[in-house]
Amino acid sequence: MFAKMCRAARIPCLLVNGKAKGGSYQPGDVDNETDSADEVISGQTSGDHGGKTARLVAFQIVCDHVPLETLPFPSYPENGFGFGEAAVAAGLSEPSHTEGFVPVKSGDKISIHFKVSIDSAILARLVHSTRTPEQLRANVIVEREDDNATVIATLPADDPEPEYSLEVDSVKIIKETDESITELPSYHVLNYLLTSDKALSAVITDKKKILQWYEDVWSSIINNDSGRLEEVASKVETACITNPMLEKRIRTKKTGYRRMVQELLDCKREMNFERLNRALSRCIAANLQKKDDIEEGKKVLMYLCQKEVEKAVKGNKLEELNACMNKIKHTCVGEAAQQKAWFKEAEKVLSKLEVGQQAMTQSLRTKDDVNVRKPPDHVMDVIVAAFILLGESEDELDTWEKVDAKLRKTNEEQLLNQVSNLNNSSLTRERVDLAKRKMEQAGGTFAEYRTIETLKKQDKELWELEDWYPPLCPPETLKEDLLRDVDFTEVEKDARAKLDSPKDSFDELVQHLTSHLSSDLHKLRAIFVWMKAQNIGFRQETGSCGDNNSPECYLQEASKDDSLIGKMFAKMCRAARIPCVLVDGKAKCTTYEPGDVDIAQNTWAVVYVANSWRFNLYIQASELKARRFNTRLAQQTFPS
Repeated sequence: MFAKMCRAARIPCLLVNGKAKGGSYQPGDVDNETDSADEVISGQTSGDHGGKTARLVAFQIVCDHVPLETLPFPSYPENGFGFGEAAVAAGLSEPSHTEGFVPVKSGDKISIHFKVSIDSAILARLVHSTRTPEQLRANVIVEREDDNATVIATLPADDPEPEYSLEVDSVKIIKETDESITELPSYHVLNYLLTSDKALSAVITDKKKILQWYEDVWSSIINNDSGRLEEVASKVETACITNPMLEKRIRTKKTGYRRMVQELLDCKREMNFERLNRALSRCIAANLQKKDDIEEGKKVLMYLCQKEVEKAVKGNKLEELNACMNKIKHTCVGEAAQQKAWFKEAEKVLSKLEVGQQAMTQSLRTKDDVNVRKPPDHVMDVIVAAFILLGESEDELDTWEKVDAKLRKTNEEQLLNQVSNLNNSSLTRERVDLAKRKMEQAGGTFAEYRTIETLKKQDKELWELEDWYPPLCPPETLKEDLLRDVDFTEVEKDARAKLDSPKDSFDELVQHLTSHLSSDLHKLRAIFVWMKAQNIGFRQETGSCGDNNSPECYLQEASKDDSLIGKMFAKMCRAARIPCVLVDGKAKCTTYEPGDVDIAQNTWAVVYVANSWRFNLYIQASELKARRFNTRLAQQTFPS
């Protein structure tokens, strides 16, 4: 009655038989039956109520009678029932029965197979609560063939409700000689419960199902599988299984899934592309069973994808359209979207834009190659004069691209041969006069050109970092922060007063300008102001200079080629022990208009000052750019 009440309250309860040592027990007593009424097992069951632990029931199990013929069952309960660690340690493997419970009925013959190590033997016996092993000895046999062992147990036919323990022992065998074999003591390794108790069978079967349900629930929670969780959670609920921690996790997961569905509905209503895609992706990944909501969300997302693509197609920009289509491909409806007509039409537009981009890139590359090969103006005048004498029209020679195209059709040697073998009778006065004017434009410039080319070819090291320079990296502070508390008044005044400093060598010039200054920042300012005060763009020196490596020579030739200004600035910085390196690139000048592709080459100086690398616009140290700009402006505004 007590056990039924406990189970009705869903409190685990099991009745057990045993022997009790009462208050009159003395060591050596073997008849404990008369004292069994004094043996009491006490316990209690607690539960959670309102966040507090409360005692639900207290109980005592009293053993007041044990029949004399009762035997231990099983003999070695520490191994439990079923194939376990003790069997593996004994060398048994590949059992035909891994579970400890075997359902039987009266008179059944049960066969259980193992693999056994060669140096082991197997013993088996049936144990019953009242029948002795001697009475059951003939009911068990062990067959052995190599490493295969079979235990065959035949249950008594006169037992209507059989319940036995099949116990297996292992014996180690030591083979000393062919005729001498020693068996070590046996030890118990395995128990099987053979029973016809259908209630017990049902309990064990239900236990297996419950364990599997538990495993399925936890697996669905870990894998975030809403559909599977819904399925197994309903089974657990139907079976009236209570587990507060598991129930809490299930509730938490279900709450999360409801929020995911609500977020999906909100995003669908807002028509928000990014949020809707994320919400849909999460719902699909969680295997939510809200199929209708998910399908409606996909339809809305597909509509938004179409609008995004149509907008990008209308913009007709390669990068934007390409990025848009890649974004669509990576949405949760990407595969379906790629099969739509509007997506395929966009792919055609993208292909055309890519072809156009490739053609433009090739055109720019070709134009850049042409510009790289372009010689100085006076050299081009000579080439144009040669082509005019050979009968070419001046209109076909008015740009370097046209001249270069003609040069590609003939090499230098062929051009020289044609001019040398020119028949004077084929010349006209007009062609000769035109060629003469071109030659006069080039006259007197070749000596200057050779000097400039010499200066341009030397000092290649100015484009390389010296070994002691710190690594290049962007500055951590703004220029305004660097110069906020610095006063250059005296430095600039002194630099302008030294315009006639010695210019025979860079070391001597820089020493004269900066020897009295302590910081690199002030030295750099002195060099910059001194160069600006030289009015490089307005110098009128002619003729060749003496030492090509002197500041005087650089100043003289820089008025004709502004690339030499950067070299001079870098050489003066290095002479002052200020780290400086030149870098090349392209610059959009004051006449640049959006869409222009003919962008001039330029060179910048990067100096290390105040613990950071900074760009220096040394070109501002001369008035050359300003003079050229003013000249072009005057020509356009006041044409002659």
